[in-house]
Amino acid sequence: MIFLIDSGGFPRVKADVGLELVGDFLEMDVQSSVFAVDEYLAATEDVVAGRIPVWEGTGNAFTLSIRMAGVDFYNEFTSEELQGLSVLDFSEYLTAWKQLVIANGV
Repeated sequence: MIFLIDSGGFPRVKADVGLELVGDFLEMDVQSSVFAVDEYLAATEDVVAGRIPVWEGTGNAFTLSIRMAGVDFYNEFTSEELQGLSVLDFSEYLTAWKQLVIANGV
């Protein structure tokens, strides 16, 4: 995954093959919101720590389910889905996104 700021000043992702929905999720649901990143990171930590077995929520375009077994993405508009992204990878992508947004004052 490559995280960048486009010519219009917006955060973008050049996603690895098979991870395009993760990039779409970051661009469409998280956008430039550090608050949203922190909410998803907190939900992930709650699952990893065993405080809750699953966290589910729907944003602008995606419904997300976070479980220890993995993170599932479902695009509400296209019905595309990705199942089983590791919670570690999810956390790393969120953290990279947050760093991009903060570093560029977006």
